[in-house]
Amino acid sequence: DCKMSAWSQWTSCDPCTNRTHRSRGIEVFGQFKGSRCINPIGERKPCKPSTKCQMDPPPVCKSSQWWCSSGICINKNLRCNGDNDCGEPDKSDEDECDIIRTPCGKTAVFESDIAIQAGYGINILRSEPRMNPFNNRFYNGQCNRIREPSTLEYNRLPWNVGVLNYETKVEESSSKEMYEDIHSLINEISRESSTSFEIGLNFKFTPTEPSSSGSGEADRNTFMRVKGRVQLATYRMRQQGLEVSSMFLDDVDALPLTYEKGQYFAFLEDYGTHFTKNGKSGGEYELVYIMNEDVRKLKKVTESTVKECLELGFKGDFQFTQAVKGGVHIKPANCDTLTKKPTDDRNTKAVIDKVLIAVRGGSPASAVAMKSQLTKDGILDYNQYVEWAKTVSALPALIHSDPEPIYNAIPLDFPDAQPRRDNLRRAVDDYVAEYSVCKCQPCQNGGSVIQVDGECKCMCLPGTEGVACQIIELVKAKSFEQLGNWGCWSSWSLCSGGRRRRTRTCDTRGVPGGICRGDTTREDYC
Repeated sequence: DCKMSAWSQWTSCDPCTNRTHRSRGIEVFGQFKGSRCINPIGERKPCKPSTKCQMDPPPVCKSSQWWCSSGICINKNLRCNGDNDCGEPDKSDEDECDIIRTPCGKTAVFESDIAIQAGYGINILRSEPRMNPFNNRFYNGQCNRIREPSTLEYNRLPWNVGVLNYETKVEESSSKEMYEDIHSLINEISRESSTSFEIGLNFKFTPTEPSSSGSGEADRNTFMRVKGRVQLATYRMRQQGLEVSSMFLDDVDALPLTYEKGQYFAFLEDYGTHFTKNGKSGGEYELVYIMNEDVRKLKKVTESTVKECLELGFKGDFQFTQAVKGGVHIKPANCDTLTKKPTDDRNTKAVIDKVLIAVRGGSPASAVAMKSQLTKDGILDYNQYVEWAKTVSALPALIHSDPEPIYNAIPLDFPDAQPRRDNLRRAVDDYVAEYSVCKCQPCQNGGSVIQVDGECKCMCLPGTEGVACQIIELVKAKSFEQLGNWGCWSSWSLCSGGRRRRTRTCDTRGVPGGICRGDTTREDYC
């Protein structure tokens, strides 16, 4: 079962929020059908402070600046320009204006959905942040425009976005091979995630419901993965002088100068561990086809035929305009053998047992329609894909990101910025360590351990099964390399000679003779 540490002591009552906090940690994740760790790390409650709240003094504006009602200073030349430069909900810079001089004159300009979302947070553990730290409706009195290709309307770029390029690309890729087990497929997805900080798509691989057929016969499955992407635009945030939202600054100001894990973890889950420095917007889908290997061989369907049937046929230089006009490739004649509906006769069973699909971007209705069509027919229909792709420009998603640590979004001139930056840097390290697989027991017979939503699970090699991969199929009996699981890193040692070190040990509980690959010691400069 999940095991949590004892709660820390309650913090002193914060006189500005009238709240006190405490936190705890995860010692052991749930595993082997034990209870999951799904309870919060931090807790808060109302309190009565013994001291008064010391508010930061309002800034002293220069003679060339205007003092907004919210207490911030803006340049006087930003007054009466039709833009809300003081920020929401303050609009005092547009009060008592006799003449409005708009930066773009009489040219009709519109907000860019992609630019408004620019900089959105990323969570290194792949959950979705709730808020964007940036104020992307601040234009700093400028009229930087770009024409949107699909509407031919001018989009006005916010100050935070240094460069926005509309560059439509349609891409498709598939697995280089058909995988014989989930273990190999997970390894492929993990390798991609560790090298490219892309926004991952998640699947539910293990069935949790009993079979509706009532049959106890197990089929041998293979897996094919197909990914498609519609890229609409790329953007780059400014290198310096980024305008953050007033809500972000309020939340930063609420962070205690003395590190308290629960409060800092809550901030990271609101805004992410990182923000997007450079990004790509558009839509993407990912399909995992689960195929009956015995039926495929019985019907003499080759791997190359499977790939030709499952791919839509887009190339790296294939343009979206062609896709809408109908540039579909011709599929092999025997693709129907993959999707014939199952019967009791193995000769008439479908090669494809099931399709798992995840979609990002585009309208929810078009994504649901695409999923329904796949569930019904087994292979993605070209026209259904086009209908989804048409909606991506109106509802784009972040499909690739170059990350920047979230603490770098705190302005250096913000009161007590540096201690809060240092605390957030520590919080990111603690956050990753808190949910590490080092708190899991090793799997047997070469299985890999993963941590998903507070529970450790074993991904078993072919020929093994069970919650710990402890069962070996007799027909595939062979010796498996026994792997341990690295325990958690110790705390860093004191700085000595400009260096510090930490250690870890190999956990071999339940895995006699298990080994761990990697270093037991790590050093760093200090």
